Amino acid sequence: MVEQQKQRPRRSMGIMKTIFWFLLVAALIVVAVLITRFILSIGLLSSLVLTLPAQNPVDLTLRAMNIILIFFSIVIVFLAFFGYKEATERQDLRENLKKQGERVEEQTKNLGRESKDRAKEDRYMSKLNLVRIFFYLGIYDKAAYFLDEIKESFSWEVPLFRGLLRLASGDYSDALRFLEEASYFDLEPKEKARIYFFKGKVYMRIGDYPRANSNYDKCLELAPDYLDAYVNKAYIQKRQDHLDNAIELLNQAIKISDKDAQCYFNRACYHSLKGDKDKTERDLKRAVELNREWVYHALIDDDLTQNRDVVKKMLNI
Repeated sequence: MVEQQKQRPRRSMGIMKTIFWFLLVAALIVVAVLITRFILSIGLLSSLVLTLPAQNPVDLTLRAMNIILIFFSIVIVFLAFFGYKEATERQDLRENLKKQGERVEEQTKNLGRESKDRAKEDRYMSKLNLVRIFFYLGIYDKAAYFLDEIKESFSWEVPLFRGLLRLASGDYSDALRFLEEASYFDLEPKEKARIYFFKGKVYMRIGDYPRANSNYDKCLELAPDYLDAYVNKAYIQKRQDHLDNAIELLNQAIKISDKDAQCYFNRACYHSLKGDKDKTERDLKRAVELNREWVYHALIDDDLTQNRDVVKKMLNI
């Protein structure tokens, strides 16, 4: 029904065009015939003016009728011409209005699709926020539940958290696969650095320290202030019994920010392993000043075993 209604104006415009063309041609023919008859009937136009009283009344009547017919034929020609022009302008106006209507309809459809996409993305974002919350709280089953409800990887964080959940469960091959999928997105340098950091963490967990260090280096190239990368690189140096290198890496991190408690705590542990009690006590105090939670770690960390008396003295235990 809609298509038929759209076609009616075109059909009526075609009929109007035909009528106007017919009138125009007919009027031109009539004008040509009447002018010919008029010229033949009077011989010369001047005779009508100069000898008008001497003419036969019947001929005068016929000539007058011819003149009237010619006049009305010319009027018809003008009416047909201007009517056709008006009809053409109206058709152009209708076509323009139709095109504008189609554009508005298309824009409305696009807005509808965009609003649906935004609503869908908003639903996914709310679930992704829940994934973030439960993951950082360590409630991995809840994080995995809401992550499974996100059907599409509309954000790079979707495969990222899938990879992190695999990392937490010890499924390292899948963790690397999802982290690689996250890297395919068009990311900012700090976002890419975050992916390299977690890839380094996976390789560190499986004991592949060269690949871990390579990913941490790439992370620091993109984000030189990524302190956790320094901390993990220092841990690898410590695992390889390169305590001086480990301490130097933490020195670099502390130069970037002297507000990170973990950097001071880990450096205290490495000073403790080297047997430097004064530096151990100094760094432990600074770590606890920044974050009291490191008191608990100081009491149970194996790297501080030989300096446990320093810890108890510092904590007044």
